[in-house]
This record gives sequence, structure tokens and C-alpha cells, in this order.
Amino acid sequence: MRKFGGPTMRKSQGGLSLIEVLVVLVLVSMIAVLMMQGVGQLLASYSVVQRVQHASSQTMLRQQWFRDVVSGVVASRSSKRAFTGSADAFSGYSLTPLVRADGIAAPFSLSLVEVDGLVQLQYEEGGEAEELSMPWSILELDVLGQRFAYRNTAGQWLTDWPDESSPREKIPRQIALLGSEGELLLSASLSLSYQSVTDFQND
Repeated sequence: MRKFGGPTMRKSQGGLSLIEVLVVLVLVSMIAVLMMQGVGQLLASYSVVQRVQHASSQTMLRQQWFRDVVSGVVASRSSKRAFTGSADAFSGYSLTPLVRADGIAAPFSLSLVEVDGLVQLQYEEGGEAEELSMPWSILELDVLGQRFAYRNTAGQWLTDWPDESSPREKIPRQIALLGSEGELLLSASLSLSYQSVTDFQND
């Protein structure tokens, strides 16, 4: 009987089949989509962080403005230059004003003013004629009911200044801005003497 030889083996050709190419394309597309989603989330998170940092830096700057002005408040014997304070405003002379150069006592006032349902902490500063300029807001609060408080040398907090029980104290030792529930929002200590100085008593 005639015998036939075994089937000839074809050499496998190199390359990928169509199905393999499609699988690779699907995988690459899925990876690209995941990467784009990750990059988008990263950019969104970075944008949020930037906004929060900017808002925080602005808030810290305005709080520092408050502390700078208050820390330089000067005690005066003159009734015209005396420091006065109430629950919603205080005024006096400061050696560290926001506009004029430091070292020259300038009249100023800080007041709580309601504007469009918000409470603004408005600052005014006097010029050479000692007339207060147009007020500008250095802080906005979204809750009503804030008030100022003044601490004397005995550690008592008062709602008005001057302290009738201690007429020698021309300025308080500390000024605080309290929230509607009594929480501390801002605070600044007065670094100068609470008694009037001899070279600051002009009428």
C-alpha cells in the first residue's frame, strides 16, 4: 500500500491578529480614559486648594491689619483725641495706621456695618486735616450679632470705653471682636502704655 507522508507544517507568521489588535486598542483606550479622569480630578482638587489658600491668605492679611492698627493705639489726655469704644465701633489715634507711615499718630475708626445682609468691618483713617477718609471694608462676616469688647488692666471685659471705674486708663489692654454667641473672632493687644504720654496731649 502506498504511504503518504505526514502533513507539512507551515511556519507561523509574525504579527498580531485582528482580534489581538482590537483588544490592545480597547485596553489602551480604557487606560487613557482612566488617566484623563485622574488628571481632571487632580486639576479640580488643585483649583479648590488654590481657592482655599487664597481665601485663607486674604483673611489672615485682613486680620493682621486689625492687629496692626490696634497694637499702635495711643493714649491721649485730650478729649478730642481720646480713645472711645462701643459695642459696634471704636476710634482713636494709632501709630501704626494702614495708609499713613508708621510712627505718626493718625486718627482712625473701626466699625461694624450691615451691608446687604452681611456685616462688614469698615476702616476709616484721617488725613493731614484729621478728617476720616472714605470707609473701606477689611473683613466681611456672614452672621449678624457681632460686637466689640474691651479688657481693662484688671482683666474685666467691658462693652464700652472709657472705663468709668478707672479714669487713669486711657486705652484698654485688649480689644476683641466677638461673635453672636460670644465666640472670639478677632483679638489684638495694645502694646503702648495705657496712661497718656506727655508728648501727645495737643488739643
